[in-house]
Amino acid sequence: MSYTKILRPNTMRAGCHRTSSITCLLMRNSTTTANYAEDQAKIANAKPMSEIPGPKGLPFIGTLLEYTRNDSWGFKNIFTMTYNRRQKYGPIYKEKMGNETVVVVSKAVDAEKVLRAEGKYPRRISIAPLFEYRKKRNLPMGIVLSQGEEWKKLRATLDKKTMRPHEVSHYADRISDVGDDFIRTLIKRRGDDFIIPNIEQEISRFTVESAASVLFEKRIGMFDDPITPEAEELYHSICKVFLATGDLFTVPPFIFKNIFTKKWKELIKLNDKIFAYGDAIIEEKRKNIEKKLQTISDANNQTDKRTNFLSYVMDTNKLNKREANVAILELLFGGVDT
Repeated sequence: MSYTKILRPNTMRAGCHRTSSITCLLMRNSTTTANYAEDQAKIANAKPMSEIPGPKGLPFIGTLLEYTRNDSWGFKNIFTMTYNRRQKYGPIYKEKMGNETVVVVSKAVDAEKVLRAEGKYPRRISIAPLFEYRKKRNLPMGIVLSQGEEWKKLRATLDKKTMRPHEVSHYADRISDVGDDFIRTLIKRRGDDFIIPNIEQEISRFTVESAASVLFEKRIGMFDDPITPEAEELYHSICKVFLATGDLFTVPPFIFKNIFTKKWKELIKLNDKIFAYGDAIIEEKRKNIEKKLQTISDANNQTDKRTNFLSYVMDTNKLNKREANVAILELLFGGVDT
């Protein structure tokens, strides 16, 4: 019997979470199930969490050393680690990594059951490094860190422009233009053997430029020759933020803020650069929109809102200025990470 089939109310359950290129199912609290009434007959036979197999690990830190030793080989080869774990413990296993208990679900059918049991307000585990940074800078928690009704408000506002096929189709021309530049860059940089050096870096630049062209409604110059220093710094800052967040993800905040301070200070500096860059672009666009609203008719404005993401977010008045800025930058991170 699968451990994910039965979800007991008011107990721990598995849930989906992705960060720093590590996809896993993390433990989190829940008071809802998708089909609780249908599951009543099965609850009596549900296996307890204590029976889920997995490595025992050490007190307090669990299996963290297995991932951090040898220059963090385990984190850098996470798919190899999970494959080996599955071979040893089966398609569902758990382990404690630092201050987090992780349940890994390998089969798509089991992952589907977990995701369908989210309820109206899924409670996602907090990403401590990002949470502490937002708190330090007095920033909104955004869609990544918010819970409950606040999370729902943000999702409802952003989903209209990011999840509906009719709306997303309006971005096709912009992304196609970015794709053309991407192909030209690959052709220019490929060698006589048709091998392209650092292809992963070029793909990352493509994702940054594509996401920015939609979210900021402008090109930021990832494929300019030469690339602007501002765009280059943004790209490297985003890449480094993912690495720094991954390094601190399983470390309790008290430790990384007072002991492992080098990584924490680096993360603060990188995030400050990214938010400063994004805020400047968004504020420039905000001023242009306000100026435009004074000179165009309401009918023309409706067309503009229909096709432009940033204009829509600003004009709905459902998010304040700071909420909108954080939400847009979060989507930029999400696009790059994906």
